[in-house]
Amino acid sequence: RPLGSMKIEIDQMAINAGLNGIAFPSEGIVSYAGEKGLKPSFINACCGVTW
Repeated sequence: RPLGSMKIEIDQMAINAGLNGIAFPSEGIVSYAGEKGLKPSFINACCGVTW
């Protein structure tokens, strides 16, 4: 994802589409996910690890 406002917009669209994992989330996206009723969690692992 590109930096800046486009990254934020893409991350928001991903959450709205039901994506359940974002590596290196944009600024404010964790709060955005919480506002949507999600419970964000952080995993200290490579972004290529699937859960």
